[in-house]
Amino acid sequence: MPNFKVMQVSSKHLFFILIIGVILQGKLSAQSINNFSTDLPLVIINTNGKPIYDEPKTTGSMKIISNSEGLNHFTDQANNYDGIIGIELRGSSSQGYPQKPYLFETRNSDGSNLNVSLLGLPEENDWILLSNYNDKSFMRNILGYQLFERLGHYAPRARLVDVILNNEYQGIYILTEKLKRGKNRVDIANLKEEDIEGEELTGGYIFKIDYWNNNDSWESPYHPINHPDFNVHFVFHDPDWDELVYQQKIILKIMLPLLKTHYTAPISQMRHKVTPTLLI
Repeated sequence: MPNFKVMQVSSKHLFFILIIGVILQGKLSAQSINNFSTDLPLVIINTNGKPIYDEPKTTGSMKIISNSEGLNHFTDQANNYDGIIGIELRGSSSQGYPQKPYLFETRNSDGSNLNVSLLGLPEENDWILLSNYNDKSFMRNILGYQLFERLGHYAPRARLVDVILNNEYQGIYILTEKLKRGKNRVDIANLKEEDIEGEELTGGYIFKIDYWNNNDSWESPYHPINHPDFNVHFVFHDPDWDELVYQQKIILKIMLPLLKTHYTAPISQMRHKVTPTLLI
């Protein structure tokens, strides 16, 4: 699949963003939103006063201003995206933060999905505005994405942006890709309901460690290293649990323990690859 890159961000740039973000979040209430400007791409969302729920999505409009030179002003014309979106709250406990995370999809006028490129990211219709409320450095997520991508894997592409929602400044977010199967996301096979044997049954599957219930997950045979009394549950993500048939759910439970033997290697064999200097 294409070797798209996550934005490159220097430590100096991130420190500057951190200082500016603190200043803006502390002083913007005293500043007219019409005078707002930033050197980050500016995402402006308007739901016409309608609340945003954790499903269903609320219909609104979004424009993105990203000038190649100079600042991005609230009053500038949109030059990256100017259209309809459906937006909802994302996450669980993070929905209670002052800076809330959002999931949105770009839409046509009839409500159907609209695949577009936002800020140079590959075309798709499902996007995330990731809150930085618990990451005052603005580094943790993007750094993790970059490290994983440099190891040769897919990682969500991301951009730091300023967000204004219904004429109120929300702070600095990470505009990033929703993790899903697709040629421009996780490029794995499209599992069908009839794929219940042979090579087709092996996937693709995406699962995660997250909040779970008895229907959408299964218990791992392994426990955290420092908490052998804790149980870990894997949650079906894409396809969702109610889109899988019995054979497809069972094969994941069988295959996962086999991965442990594939990736297990003596520590002595890994020391020459992972050194303290490299990690730092």
